[in-house]
Amino acid sequence: MKRKCIWPGVLGAAALFFAAGVKAQVRVEIGQQKDEGAAATANADERVSEYLQNLAETERTEWMDKMKSLVGDIDRVCALSDPQRERLTLAAKGAVDSGLNRWRANMETWVRDKARNVQGDIEQFLAGVGSVRFGDTARTWEPEQQEVWATTLSAVLNESQRKAYDDDMRQRLAFKHESMARALVADLDRTLRLSEKQRGELLPLLTVAAAAHWDRLESWAGDEENLPYHQLGALLGAVPAADRDRVLNEAQRKGWDRFFERFDGAWQSIRNLPGGAGVR
Repeated sequence: MKRKCIWPGVLGAAALFFAAGVKAQVRVEIGQQKDEGAAATANADERVSEYLQNLAETERTEWMDKMKSLVGDIDRVCALSDPQRERLTLAAKGAVDSGLNRWRANMETWVRDKARNVQGDIEQFLAGVGSVRFGDTARTWEPEQQEVWATTLSAVLNESQRKAYDDDMRQRLAFKHESMARALVADLDRTLRLSEKQRGELLPLLTVAAAAHWDRLESWAGDEENLPYHQLGALLGAVPAADRDRVLNEAQRKGWDRFFERFDGAWQSIRNLPGGAGVR
């Protein structure tokens, strides 16, 4: 009688057993990876939520401090009664809430959208979120721009108070424009070596330019608050060439043009904004 060789069967069974074990191990590892991935995602989402909450609280504090200062300034100019002050204080809180809701919605959408693609440390990503800029749109979120504030302010102030407040705002704005012009004249003086007479003649020209275009320069800069001050030279584009030539000699005019070259891009941008048509 022939003996049957049992090794192929044994080896086959062993192979099947080993394959089944490998598959089981792979399933376990994949399951573990999925669990770890889900846990990491949950932790990242929790950290993003915590970060956004802290950021919102910081923003709220800054906006409330700003609005308290504004109410105090209005009180100084208009001599508010207690009921008027209370209404404006309440409106200021409502304006902060309204603006913060819009800010939070945009910030949360942006942060969560970007966080989904983060490969690595979520903390490193969040550390750079504070530098995110939303451009000119962000100005519409500020408390002073909210309807509840504008409506309440208009309703609370009487006619004489409103006139006093508007006059104070005009004086404040005129001071700002002249200050910008003086800073620009001083900057030009370092390069062009202006005489006292020339400085005096350029100041009103640049004050007019600042009054006409400062708002557009701020709008172009968006929410980067310091940028307009670094781009003051763009206002040279609003000075008529004939007026400039009347004040400066030939060498100074060449120096003016070289100075302006650094700011021509900013000038072209702001003059193309609505109502920003310039002379160059």
